Amino acid sequence: MFGALFSIEKFVLNSKQSLDNVFTDTQTIDGLEIALDRSESQVKYYRELSQLYNHLKLENNLLRESLAIKSKINHKSYYAQVIFKDPALSSDYLIIDKGYEQGLKVNMPVVCSRELNNRLVLIGKTVEVGDNFSRVRVITAKNFFISVKSLNNEYSGILRGQGAWNQNLAIDYIPVEANPQIGETIFSTGGSDIYPEGLYIGEIRGIGQNVIEEFFQILYLKAGFDYNTISDVFVLDYINEVPLINDTELTNERSQS
Repeated sequence: MFGALFSIEKFVLNSKQSLDNVFTDTQTIDGLEIALDRSESQVKYYRELSQLYNHLKLENNLLRESLAIKSKINHKSYYAQVIFKDPALSSDYLIIDKGYEQGLKVNMPVVCSRELNNRLVLIGKTVEVGDNFSRVRVITAKNFFISVKSLNNEYSGILRGQGAWNQNLAIDYIPVEANPQIGETIFSTGGSDIYPEGLYIGEIRGIGQNVIEEFFQILYLKAGFDYNTISDVFVLDYINEVPLINDTELTNERSQS
C-alpha cells in the first residue's frame, strides 16, 4: 500500500519536474528567439549604415571631382545629375535635375568630363526648362547640327546627328582636298552663340564620299560620351567672348601635332 502511494507520489513529482523543465526550456527558447531577433535587427541596421556610408562616400567623391572640374571652367556653370535616360536608346533626350529656379535657360550647352580625363565633352543643349528639371537634346539626335573642326583647324564642317538608336554622328561639307585620318579628334568651332570653342565632339571612325556633292567628303564619328553611362553633367552659361577653360591641354596638343 505504502509502496504504491510512494510510486504515485514519485510519478507526480517527476511529472511536475518534467513540466517545470519544459516550461524552463520554453522560456529559454523564447529568450533565444528574442536575442536572435535583436541580433538580426542589429545586423540589418549595421548593413544599412554600411550601405549609407558607401553611398555618401561615392557622392562625396563625385562632388569633389565635380568641383575640381567646375573650378577649371571660365564660364558660370551648373552641376546637374541625370534623372532619366531612355533604356532602349530610342530617345534623343535625357532629363536633368536642374531648371529655371537654379538659373538654367533654353539653349545652354550641356557637357560632361569623366569620359576623357577632364576634357569637356559636348552632350547636347537644353531645349525645355521647367522649374526644377530640364530636357536635354543630345548631339546624336537626328538632325542635330553644329559647326565643328579638326584639332589643328585644317578643315571644318557641319556635324549632323543620325539618331540616338545608333549614337553615331556624321560631318558634312568636308572638302575633298582635306586629309582626315581615322582616329582623329573633332571639336566645336566656337562659331556659335550657343557652343564655345574647343568642346570635344568625338573621334573619326569612317570616311566616305558624298555621292551628291562630289567636292565634299563625309566623316563618320563616334560620340565622345556614352549615353548609357552619363550620370552627372555641367550646364554652361556661355558668353561668346570668354575663353572656355583654364587649361593648356589643347594648346599643348596643337604644338605636339
